[in-house]
Parts: sequence; C-alpha cells; structure tokens
Amino acid sequence: LFYRYLAGRTDRESLRPAVRRFLHDRMTELIWCGLCGLRPVIVNHLDLVYAPFYLALFPELTVVRLVRDPAKTLISHAYKRQFLYSQIRPLFQKFAPDGLFHAVRPKALTLEQNVVWFMRATDLVGDAVGRLARPGRSSVLDMDRLFARDPEALDAFATLLPDPACDVESLKAHFADRINEKAHFEVPDALRDAERARRIYEENTAILTQAGRYPGTG
Repeated sequence: LFYRYLAGRTDRESLRPAVRRFLHDRMTELIWCGLCGLRPVIVNHLDLVYAPFYLALFPELTVVRLVRDPAKTLISHAYKRQFLYSQIRPLFQKFAPDGLFHAVRPKALTLEQNVVWFMRATDLVGDAVGRLARPGRSSVLDMDRLFARDPEALDAFATLLPDPACDVESLKAHFADRINEKAHFEVPDALRDAERARRIYEENTAILTQAGRYPGTG
C-alpha cells in the first residue's frame, strides 16, 4: 500500500483489501476500547500508512513521534541486524505490466546509504503525518532525553498520558530501568564510532534532501 502511494498507483481495487483489513482488524479493537472506556495506544509500522484513516475518523487523535540521535540510530540499524533490507528498502519503484510490485535495490549502494535512505523516508512520512494532525495534537519526543530522565522531557511525556498514575516520578522510575535487546550484538569499535556515523548520516542526508534520491538510482 505504501509503495502504491509513492508511485501514485492507487485505485479502488488495489485499496480494497487494505481498507478491508484495516476495518476488520483495527476498527474492531478501537470499538472494543470505546465500549470499555479505554484509550487505545497504537504502535505499529503498518499503522503509519493508515494514519490518514485514523485522523479522518478520530479528529482528536494525538500523533506522538519518537526520535533518537541519528548517529545512534544508524549504528543500531546498520550493525545490529535491525536493518536487513526488509524495511522500506527500494530506492525507486516500478510496476510490471501485470500490476504486481517489484522492488529494485541498486546494489552499488552501501549498507549505510540504504539505512540513511530508510531514515530519511521515515522522517518525511513522520513530518507529513504530523502536519495532518489538528493543531496541538502532534508531539515529538526525544528518546535520548527520556532515557537520560530529563525533567522537561518527562513532563512533556506525562502530559500526553491520560492515566494519573503515569506522572513524572513514575516515568522517571520506568526509564531508569534500561533494557537493551540488542546488547548481545558485538560491533567493532571502528563502526561504533558515533562521529563517523554522524558524518555518514549528514553527508547522505544532504544528498537526499537536495536531489531526492541517490545518483544513478533512477
């Protein structure tokens, strides 16, 4: 569905299964939450594509975007097996005559270039979704500041939560217990260098920002 959005190839027949799945799965959950007086919190990559549906159906919905130091994100994605060319990997798209989507990934690009493209695409989609939300209904949370238990960041997070039990003190205790699910991955010191990662990120982001794509990718 996301690729069809990018390529401008959306029509009733191609959208029908995606909309049916959305109505069958997510709407059932949302109706159940409403009947039980619960406030749903939706965290899923697929739901980013469905964000326009949510914002149209639930105008009071709050969009919360989580961000992290891009150098740390690049290192995590590239060297801790988080990015395995299974995310938004094609850098240009094409459709065969049969209407099926075929992903094409230029093999000349480095792993880091692919990851930066993925990060850039995520940022652009996140920006667009944030603009769709009503004024005051879109927030950006810095995860590095939350894990550092910065008082202002914790207070900003607490204001988004409807549960009185989720106050600044409870959040401070929560973020004190850090769990790194990828701690077992060994990354060589040369690749762990944050300044190197930051330089790669900034150089490639500049290319993508100016040209919209890497040279030679279509």
